[in-house]
Amino acid sequence: MKFDGYLICSDHDGTVAEWGELLQVNIEAIKYFQDNGGIFTVATGRRHDFVAEKYAGIIKPHVPSIISNGTMLYDITDDKVIYKNFLTVDDYDVLFDAFEHSQHALRFRIELEEESLWFDIDKTSVNDVRAALNGREVSKFVMEFKNEDEDKTLELQKYLTDKYGDRYTVVRAWYTGLEFFTKTGGKGDCISRVKEIIKDTLGIEIHTVIGMGDFENDISLIKMADIGVAMGNAPMHVKEHADKIAEKSADGGFAKFVYSL
Repeated sequence: MKFDGYLICSDHDGTVAEWGELLQVNIEAIKYFQDNGGIFTVATGRRHDFVAEKYAGIIKPHVPSIISNGTMLYDITDDKVIYKNFLTVDDYDVLFDAFEHSQHALRFRIELEEESLWFDIDKTSVNDVRAALNGREVSKFVMEFKNEDEDKTLELQKYLTDKYGDRYTVVRAWYTGLEFFTKTGGKGDCISRVKEIIKDTLGIEIHTVIGMGDFENDISLIKMADIGVAMGNAPMHVKEHADKIAEKSADGGFAKFVYSL
């Protein structure tokens, strides 16, 4: 069939979805791609419960989803996390340093496998964070700034990257949203594992991966895919890593690109 051996790994927000909701034109394009032999999965910063709700009946059985920006792989069929790349108690001091330098942020959250912990910066101490963690492993640490505070977001990103960038990933998921996770926890690092799982569970050999996204947390996906696609709504520093540029998400750019293959 036309798309035998092809895998599309697509970001969710700003790529196949607007305001969190999948566009109908993109759902139809995914079905067209799958009906012609292709395999589709999502690569998102969202949690597994969100993916289970939005992609039930869309992602085929036992095709793993890349969730929490690549720190986990999730099997919708079995409702099971099948791979984790987490921060551990040995990384707590780094998390606490990031927290203490987040004084300009509005709030932050700590993503665990089964729950999200939310904190207001001005009402929380390091001891509060330590107590809430209680020795548990962390998927990612997210610092959220006000919409007008992109400059402060970039300042913190620079501080953390300069100090810890050789050991951790420090990346924006949106203009004023900064995320911190393991060095090998990005979406792009999951591509080889997804291919292996598809081969082992479905007996399908993937020869071409198409990675599609719109922001900094998608750069590793775009770079490590065989065909990296940035959406038309992506900023220029994301587009420069892409092989191809699709139209804007809101204009059905995902669907138009799929039909152009």
